[in-house]
Amino acid sequence: MRDTGATSSNTGRRRALVVYAVASLIAVALGAVTLAASKHPFGSWSRNPIAWLIGLGLTTGLMRLRRSNPLFRVILGVAFVALAATFLAPAQNGVHRWIGAGPLHINIAALLLPAAVIALAFSGIWSRIGLAFVAATAAMLVLQPDASQATSFLVAVIIILGGSPAPRARRIVAIAIAVLVAAMSWSRRDPLRPVPEVEGILRLALSVSPVLALDAAIALAATSLSPL
Repeated sequence: MRDTGATSSNTGRRRALVVYAVASLIAVALGAVTLAASKHPFGSWSRNPIAWLIGLGLTTGLMRLRRSNPLFRVILGVAFVALAATFLAPAQNGVHRWIGAGPLHINIAALLLPAAVIALAFSGIWSRIGLAFVAATAAMLVLQPDASQATSFLVAVIIILGGSPAPRARRIVAIAIAVLVAAMSWSRRDPLRPVPEVEGILRLALSVSPVLALDAAIALAATSLSPL
């Protein structure tokens, strides 16, 4: 006899993945249109669709692996070491978020944490390695400081914690700590000015077309809320 509860849960997960994939692709595409219409150079926006395609391939590959696959721990180790290395790289006004690689200036958290979140979900967030990675990563993101990446990472952690089989009281305490750390990240002053094509992308879209800005906002909201 088929387990209708499990089937319904799997169907819900597949729908959420489809919504996330489509909404995120639309958001990336509208961002690229905004930058192109604003006369930004090709290289500043073409990398985003390319990164989306690479992310799709990596995610599809990782989700086919067994939970016990050692690759997940390797991913966590690489992400941890790379994040720690940002503190050895030259700072920008006291901010440590990037590592230089020739002409590239790479935001390590933005590059590696999406894969690390998947690895964390599959390798077990309540394991010693999982908890140590979450604590160390959150601390480094607060110290960099990078409130946006800290919040994104901790929201993902909260979603994983909420769906875990741990006792309810334990999950509530862990989620409360994650919320507190996210709030701490926003209490630290960021000396860097907002970048139009990053923090100001919706304002930039609005300058191109109100319809474009509205569509982009809806796509971003659908992308963010689909895991729920």
